[in-house]
Amino acid sequence: MADQAAMQIKRESSEQESVIEVPAAEARREMPPAARPPKRRINNVEGSAAEARPRKRTAKAKVTNEAPTTRLRVVVFGTGDGGELGLGPYPYHDGNPALAVRPRINRLLNPVSVGVVQVAVGGMHCAALTHDGRVLTWGVNDSKALGRDTTTPSASPDANESDLHTLESTPMEVSGLSELGHVFTQVAVTDNATFVLTATGLVYGWGTFFGSDGPYGFLKANIQGRNRPRPEELFQPTPVQIAGLRDVKELVAGVNHVLALTHNGTVAAGIDDSLAINATGKVLAWGFSDGYRTGLNTEESVQRPTLLSGKAVHDATFTFAGCGGQFSVIAGPAPTVLIELDG
Repeated sequence: MADQAAMQIKRESSEQESVIEVPAAEARREMPPAARPPKRRINNVEGSAAEARPRKRTAKAKVTNEAPTTRLRVVVFGTGDGGELGLGPYPYHDGNPALAVRPRINRLLNPVSVGVVQVAVGGMHCAALTHDGRVLTWGVNDSKALGRDTTTPSASPDANESDLHTLESTPMEVSGLSELGHVFTQVAVTDNATFVLTATGLVYGWGTFFGSDGPYGFLKANIQGRNRPRPEELFQPTPVQIAGLRDVKELVAGVNHVLALTHNGTVAAGIDDSLAINATGKVLAWGFSDGYRTGLNTEESVQRPTLLSGKAVHDATFTFAGCGGQFSVIAGPAPTVLIELDG
């Protein structure tokens, strides 16, 4: 309906050029090819006066990211009482879709028919990017982290169905992403939110963030300066562009925070701490430092990214950084490997 409305506005604008003039080049840029209005014929001459004028050349957004291309076999195991395993609500070969005591292939994410190329795992939900650019989600949707409506009940309960919610336990496409006209190259998830990265470096997300007192919101504009935001303002149910993020190359998510890399390097997000590798291979750390997890010889919180120092890193170049629960691991070309543990 939105496309039809846009087409109608453009037709009316074109027919009333003395009031509102819409250049054809601009109209084409805003519409997908399938939705372009037919060319007008004036005195048997195809096109309009606006189309006859020289067109301004507009620079296309630079493609900075590429999605993986290898189709993956997705294997799950563990407990998924909230549909986290993505096996759907129905038992398969007498297998419980909420419990996999050993690795089990997820047949709803078939490499041929679905073609997942990347998976991201949160506390109680997951997201996957497919070979054709779709984003699928499954798991608990209490925080709107799935980016789609899961409130519709099953039309006719099946006696063979488990207690799992059909729309949450089944991998399904996120609402509205395909209409945005972007190519998506990465998915990242926190405990209660999901983010996607585009080929041109833009970031979209949905869900919410949690603090010690519960959800504190997703979009700053919805909660800034308000003592008691309405409950619906604390959750973002559908994809929205994250303002201020441009030319992003990589996303990394922790439990309740996200890092966006905009220059050459690597970033890693822990539960409450973060690591980054700069363009020269040096490592910076910041965040909650309990158990000395930042490697900065302190258990006080570190407010700003701080360069790691010491004999083990002095003359080393690092290419990998990973944050655990109360420890961190960074690695680079042999013989340099640093493992930093609690205590």
